[in-house]
Amino acid sequence: EGRPVSVTLNGREGRLVAADPESGAVAPYVDVIVAPVDLKLKAAIALKCQTDHPILLVDQLGRLAGLCDDDEIYRGLLRRGN
Repeated sequence: EGRPVSVTLNGREGRLVAADPESGAVAPYVDVIVAPVDLKLKAAIALKCQTDHPILLVDQLGRLAGLCDDDEIYRGLLRRGN
């Protein structure tokens, strides 16, 4: 149904963890983070510091809506500066 439920990284099962919708916190030792599509830039930066992989953004129904990687964060910072 388009919902991220697992991840495989280099042939091994990765740890897919949902960020807390209120605080944005995640458990330690995470491979891929799932977060709400309306994630704030500050929260995205904090989450991205915990993984080398893009953050999976999901809608209210839990369906994959997009990705947030370093490039999106950089673009967000540039827009804020204008």
